[in-house]
Amino acid sequence: MAKVQISWRDNSDNEDSFKVYKSTSNPVTTSDALIAEVTLSGGTWSVSGSANVALTSTNTTNSATTGEYFVISYDESAAGVYYYGVAASNAVGDSLIVTSTGSVTVVA
Repeated sequence: MAKVQISWRDNSDNEDSFKVYKSTSNPVTTSDALIAEVTLSGGTWSVSGSANVALTSTNTTNSATTGEYFVISYDESAAGVYYYGVAASNAVGDSLIVTSTGSVTVVA
């Protein structure tokens, strides 16, 4: 099992959440596995999703703030090469997914 850490900078100023996807091919799309959703509720960011997913870093409690830095980690048990992507989300819908520039290789 490997601990995978994914980080991104918030460039949106009206998001309610971020969706994190995992794929075995690039680019990452919404039909790929949704491994985590980071949600703002009551001024607090929280994460839900895959087993042992954790939100380890945020900077503010305001969705209108840009430049925030988010970090999540989760346990990946399946060997393979993975790509990750993040989409901002609000009541109108999801942004385009921004795909990682590199891949992560998990060895069994």
